Order: sequence, then structure tokens, then C-alpha cells
Amino acid sequence: MRVEQLCFVCLLLLLACSDGVAPPAPAPAVVTDALVAELEGRSPDERIQRILQVAEQREAGHTTALLHLMKDRSQVAFHVVADAAAPFGLKAIELTATGADLRSMERVAAIAVLQRLQVREALPDLLLALDDRHPVVVNHAAAALLALGCRAGLPYLLAHAEGRNLTTGEFMASPAFAGESADVLLRACTAEDAGYNADAGFTHKQEAAARWRVLVEQRVASGRPFVGEGRLVQQGDDAATDRRINFFVDVVGQMQFLYHEQARRMLTRLGVAALPSVRDGIERGRKSGNATLLAGLAQVLGGIAHANSEVLLVALVREKHPTVASRAASALAQLGTPGAVAALKDALETPAVRLAALEALGQAGVAGAAVLRTWNSDDAEALKVRTLALFEASAGHEAAAPALAMLLSDSLADRNRALAVVQRTLKTDGGYQSTADAAARTAAVELLKSRLP
Repeated sequence: MRVEQLCFVCLLLLLACSDGVAPPAPAPAVVTDALVAELEGRSPDERIQRILQVAEQREAGHTTALLHLMKDRSQVAFHVVADAAAPFGLKAIELTATGADLRSMERVAAIAVLQRLQVREALPDLLLALDDRHPVVVNHAAAALLALGCRAGLPYLLAHAEGRNLTTGEFMASPAFAGESADVLLRACTAEDAGYNADAGFTHKQEAAARWRVLVEQRVASGRPFVGEGRLVQQGDDAATDRRINFFVDVVGQMQFLYHEQARRMLTRLGVAALPSVRDGIERGRKSGNATLLAGLAQVLGGIAHANSEVLLVALVREKHPTVASRAASALAQLGTPGAVAALKDALETPAVRLAALEALGQAGVAGAAVLRTWNSDDAEALKVRTLALFEASAGHEAAAPALAMLLSDSLADRNRALAVVQRTLKTDGGYQSTADAAARTAAVELLKSRLP
């Protein structure tokens, strides 16, 4: 199906669910571009048609404008704009536009054009577009990512076919346009048909969505590429893409929390392809002494299951800065590989990171429990953490009595620490409140005992 047809299908779906076409919301004036200027004052339909013409006529030089037009505050809190004086020639400008969503189909059109023109530089922005507030935009971002060789959007298409929000797991209030556009795009990238019918009842749609999940999983397992799937860019393939990814790596080290949280999310979704840039970012962070960057990249590595992630984290857990070492320890536990657990065991010998390593071993499951059972110390604080970690690593089967006893401690800090572990392990707090009186806390602990495995 042609890109214009896909956008037109989605536009019809939205119009069918609305009372008419609202006037366009002005986009933030942070990008100076002939296309952006040309769109000013035009109706929504005219804006969309003009954006689509960029692909039809193969117009060059509009990448910056298209990246601007596909943005929404729900995706990311900042625009990326050119700045010759900044590292990598780019800087972040806050995206301030909020309010009702009047530009969703314009974003679909911009994303579809980036897909048609195979703009690899758009990869980081498309990964963040998976957080867009409108599911049809998310669906098209997923399709554009697949065309660039990235499969990070496939789970979103499958969830939308089910009428669910992937992030929350909840069913959407109005899932029709999300499900139908997901079905259109899944048929396009698989050349299969799961029998999805947007007009059918809930049960039929769930059955069709389940068939889609099986078809996609079978395709992945077979090793066959999806229809129209490109090759994922590697470092050195495209200078503009390298600069943009490296810029996002550096954003992880900025002091604007929301910015670096979103940059971490993008890099984690990019996965293995992000590792060379993450490695380079770690070297920059060491040279500049940027602990925020190092700690943030440790978090990213915990979400990328690869041997190189483990290698980089083993080095980071030895960093002198306690926050960096602590984040690296947690990330190693997230990987959960034998090498990661061995690195955490070695870290127990370093006092500065010992508590973080113990907590991380608690999150490493059976392998972590094996280390914790035989570890001992004359450090009373470390032994408390070890008790809670063993309780968590064993899923509540071991060290239950001393772990629950900490909920009755005279120390509020101990009670809060124990509560966090007990909640994670037993999936309930039993009505326990660390600031309640002794009688109330004792009653809650008795209830928690009944929830032990």
C-alpha cells in the first residue's frame, strides 16, 4: 500500500470518530525551514497533503522540518536543533506546546514521509514517537522503524491490535482506529492476514489479535525478514545518524531529568545498535568526570541483553563514584548473566559498593541467592541488607523471619528499607505502614506471614 493511502486510511478513521476537522495548532517556532513556513495558515488537509508531496516529489532538504513536524510533547520534552558551537552540532530546545491534540494526522504524514524517504537520521526520534499520545501515530512510527531495520515497534502494533496500551497494559477507551491501523500495517509488513475486522465484536478481535501475535512470533523465530524491513544502521554507516545518536547519549548526562530519562529510553529501545555510541559516551564521561552520564548509561546497559553490555558494566561497577557503581550493580542484576552475578560477587569485596552489590544480588534471583547464602560479614548494616536481599532472591522462601522482623524495628530507616523489599517480593504490603503504631505494624506483619510461600 502506498504511503499516501496509509495516511488517508488513518485520516478517515480519525474523522469518523470526531465532529469535524479542528483548526491546526501552531507548532513551536523553533525550526526555520521553507516547508514549515509554507504550512503556516493552511488548513489541516492542505498541510497534510503538502507534507505528503515531499515524498511524492522526492524533495530534498526537509529532514529537519519533518523531524519537527512529527514531534509532540507526549513523545519527548525537547526538540533537537542545529548549533554549530555545540557538541555534535546539535542542542536541545524545550518543546513547550501542550493542550488538545489537533495535529495527530500531521505527525502521521511526517512519519510516513520519513519512512518513504528512508531517513536514517530519524531513528532516535521515531523510537521516542512510540510514546506518542495517539496510537495511530505510534503505529506509523513502528512501521517506519521496521523500514529502517528496527523491530522495537512490533510489540506496540500487536498491543494495539488487541486494543491495549502497551505501556499500561490497559484497554483503550476507543480502540477502533488503533486496531484497524495496526492491522493494515501488520498485513503490509507480513503479507499475511489474521482475519481482523474492526467492525466485529470484542471476542473476534481478540482472536484475530492472538493470531497476529503468533504470525509475528513465527516470523521472528524463522529468521525471515519482514516485508520492507531495512538494515539497521550501524555506527559509521551515516554521519548524520551517528551525530544524532551521540547527541542523545550526551543528553543522558545533562541535568534536566526528563531529558535524560527520555534519552535513556530511546537508547534502550535502539538496543545492540546503541552499544558503540554508549561505549564512546562512557569514555567521554570518564574524561569529563560526568557521573550523571556514567550512571545513566549504566541504566541503559541493563536494558540491553548483550555480552558487551556486561563487559561495560563490569568496568562501571568498579568506578569510585558511589552512584555510578550502584547503578552499574543494579544493571548487572538486570542482565542476570553468570558473568554479571560473578562481578557482583567480586564487588562485595569493595566497601564503597558493597551495599549496592548486595541489593543487586537480591534482584538476581536463584543465582543471587546462591552467593548470598554463603556470604558473611562483621558489618551489621551489610548483614541487614544481605538478609533482605536473600529474602528477595529466594522469592520469600529464605530469611523470611528476620526480614519481616525488620518491619518491627525501632529504626524507621530499617522499616522503610524492609517494606520496599517485602512489597517487591510478596506483591503486597498487607496494609503495613512504617509510621503506624507498634500494634498496627504487628498486625500487618502477621498478615504478611500468611502470604509467605
